Amino acid sequence: MIYWVENKGVVFFGTPIGYRFCVFELLMMEKIRIVICLGSSCFSRGNGKVLPIIKRYISENYLDERVDFRGELCSGNCKGDPHIRINGEFIYGVNESNIKSILDKYFLTAKVS
Repeated sequence: MIYWVENKGVVFFGTPIGYRFCVFELLMMEKIRIVICLGSSCFSRGNGKVLPIIKRYISENYLDERVDFRGELCSGNCKGDPHIRINGEFIYGVNESNIKSILDKYFLTAKVS
């Protein structure tokens, strides 16, 4: 028989062994939010080509359940380079040649517990 207890967003699983209770911890991870600007300026300057690359990256790396990926019509930063936001952090100058390394850097250095 398997038991579980939730405490402050952490779920503990375990099985009774004699008088001891072996506990395995599973952290409930929040989804990572990636927002791509799809306003006419960003879209025409490169985000239109970056969009399918991000979708493919998420799919190929089995991140569908961990990532909330969405577009917005305009983020109001039209003077800057085409950009995305990852968990609220603006990343400017994204293009077809650097988006994969940007995502690799973020996801390979993100804390996974």
